[in-house]
Amino acid sequence: MPCYTNGSEQVSRSVSSFDPDEGRARPRRKQYSKCRQGRSTENYPKSKQGNLDSYENGNSCISEIPEKSKKPAFSTLVHLCSVRDRSCAELNDRLLKDGYSPAEVQAAIDRATECGLVDDARFADCFVRTKVAAGKGRVWIQRELSVKHGFDVECLEGWPSEYGLSECDQLESAISFLQTHPPRAKDLYASAYRKLAQRGYSASVAREAARSWMKDSGIWD
Repeated sequence: MPCYTNGSEQVSRSVSSFDPDEGRARPRRKQYSKCRQGRSTENYPKSKQGNLDSYENGNSCISEIPEKSKKPAFSTLVHLCSVRDRSCAELNDRLLKDGYSPAEVQAAIDRATECGLVDDARFADCFVRTKVAAGKGRVWIQRELSVKHGFDVECLEGWPSEYGLSECDQLESAISFLQTHPPRAKDLYASAYRKLAQRGYSASVAREAARSWMKDSGIWD
């Protein structure tokens, strides 16, 4: 025979089986990463362990890059001289600028001088001949050697005549320069004088050369 239940039993069963959260999205439990739970770093390589330690201490995880080892001062000097000949004063200023101590610089220059790699007299001789060929005047050449290279041109054997820097040689060179590079200003004499003075010719040579050039050009009667 079928079994019938009364209404009160059906209601009680319905109430007992009712779930108020049915159909609602349940919040997910927070998933904490293992690294926040104090994961051991014993099995990490040393480089990674260092980065983790830096992170825990509040520092950057990027490890510091070691400073590049610097060449000995003499090795740098040799490289500089392989490009072109240099004076002691020029090498001194360059090596100090590169961060070498005065003692290291002096030791390197002394060694280079002893072995003949650096020779101020040889440098000055080459410097003077090169600048004379470029049309530079004696005043400019003397000033450059003295100020930048700490060299006294009077120490050069045969200075100045053997280098084509006597008064007569300078006058001839100055006139030749004006012939190939004539001034274009309205005041030709002043412009010619200024051109020669800027190239390092003495005042007396510049005046005489400007007058001679203007006479030869038919400008100065």
